Amino acid sequence: MDEEKRLVFGLVSRLLDYPGKDLVDSAADIEQWAGKIPGGSRESLLDFLSYLRKTPLIDLQEEYTRTFDHNPGLCLNITFHKWGEDKKRGTALAELTKTYNEAGYEMNCKELPDYLPMILEFISVCPEETGFPLQEEYGEQFALMGSRLRAIQSPYAKLFEVLI
Repeated sequence: MDEEKRLVFGLVSRLLDYPGKDLVDSAADIEQWAGKIPGGSRESLLDFLSYLRKTPLIDLQEEYTRTFDHNPGLCLNITFHKWGEDKKRGTALAELTKTYNEAGYEMNCKELPDYLPMILEFISVCPEETGFPLQEEYGEQFALMGSRLRAIQSPYAKLFEVLI
């Protein structure tokens, strides 16, 4: 995977996490990194960062919660979109954990291994032969979530534009 794609996945990972003061405070730094990306991905990231910088933190948090936590069709646990509550989802979660462990990646959050920001961070730092299959495996779900976000005119749709 080229460095540009790694950077994009890393930035989107950061921007899809729950917005806190540290994210808002680092928006200018993230904007500098996003400015190094050519083309439409840069514009989509900069549009989202403009929203992030202009919106009060409490409003960012309410929008995030309303979008991802209160809407099952947009939850950030990506295997849910592929398998729902089927037992295949449990197998997928175990496989993700195994993939992380084999690559030496430490899951340093309290989320399930299919938490999209964690998957994106992993793809941004892991060997290409490990990350590319994850992109292939869940690319359809990225696109599905992006179309759902566009339908509700969510600012987060911009982040999914760069993933697909």
